[in-house]
Amino acid sequence: MTEYSVECGCGRAVDVSPTQAGTQTTCTCGRTIDVPRLSQLRTAAGESAFSAGAVATVRQMLAAGQCAVDGRCSNCGVDTNATRGVHVICERVHVADKSNSRGIVSIISFIFSPLTIGLWIAWRIMTSKTQPKETGRETVVRVPLPVCDLCQKRVSRTKNQRKLHALLRTVPIYAQLLDEYPDAQVIVD
Repeated sequence: MTEYSVECGCGRAVDVSPTQAGTQTTCTCGRTIDVPRLSQLRTAAGESAFSAGAVATVRQMLAAGQCAVDGRCSNCGVDTNATRGVHVICERVHVADKSNSRGIVSIISFIFSPLTIGLWIAWRIMTSKTQPKETGRETVVRVPLPVCDLCQKRVSRTKNQRKLHALLRTVPIYAQLLDEYPDAQVIVD
């Protein structure tokens, strides 16, 4: 975790963590120091006031033409300029399906009362028009992965997610992406 420092009235620099932002801390001299907001701590340290997540950072780097790779094959470590496209599926939209609960209600209605058939038909007509509820968001990032010519075939056939995650983790920003989305699915082009 990044540490920041706040100056005490006595002249000492007191180290603070991001979790202490907006609180108070005590200097070794005994004085109480107000710790500024995180955005102020970051600015004072020469950082951007607000931190973008790994997805936004990767997208900004790619849009600016700043390739995040260091020129070493992710598989064998040999120097290379070759890359392989990889899709990192961080999040998917989830569609809630309520059809199972409708089926159970329908069966119970038929079993317990023949007079409810008309009500059941009306209920099915009214509820069949409702749209399923979507939750989450679609977050997919396509990134270049450094892979030498000799490893291209092997990497392109790899389906094992643990191995693909290990390959991605050889690039620091991709490791950060996987730290934020540990269950991300990786697909090689």
